[in-house]
Amino acid sequence: AVKDIQGDSSSYHKVLKEVQSEELPIDNFNIIFAGLKLLITSSIGLPEASFKSEVFEADLQQMRIPEEAISYLKDAVYGSRRKRMESEVLNRTCHFPRCQSLRWRVDVTISTSMISRSLVPSLLFELTLSNSKIFTFEVSVAKFHELRYNIAKVLKEMNSVENKSILKIKD
Repeated sequence: AVKDIQGDSSSYHKVLKEVQSEELPIDNFNIIFAGLKLLITSSIGLPEASFKSEVFEADLQQMRIPEEAISYLKDAVYGSRRKRMESEVLNRTCHFPRCQSLRWRVDVTISTSMISRSLVPSLLFELTLSNSKIFTFEVSVAKFHELRYNIAKVLKEMNSVENKSILKIKD
């Protein structure tokens, strides 16, 4: 599973050939291989500082993984191969463009062809994404306040979810 994450897709087939000669059913092997791959990629996705090797080792022992496999997995997750696997995982992961910059201004329409004096404010936004696409859009003040309210509501919900004890990492 470690070699597969590092980009060697033939490692799965090599191990599969070895397993076929033994008495382990292929379905069980596929489940174990997928589980190990998920375990390693999830471990690599966490920051090293928040994920201690002793806790990782204890969790693997609790899953009844053999000692030689534990030392190999620990070396893969915390050793010299971590950087290479992190970059491979990032390259294979789907990423959406991110907000690179947001410029805005308030425009006030003084008059139109129909009305000589209107004084209606609106907000003009220019959003630049990390893939260099630029979006320009205009929002009324009422819609902007609605957007601001909904963002504050979502942030409050996210904060309350983060504070739940079930999501906290315990040492």
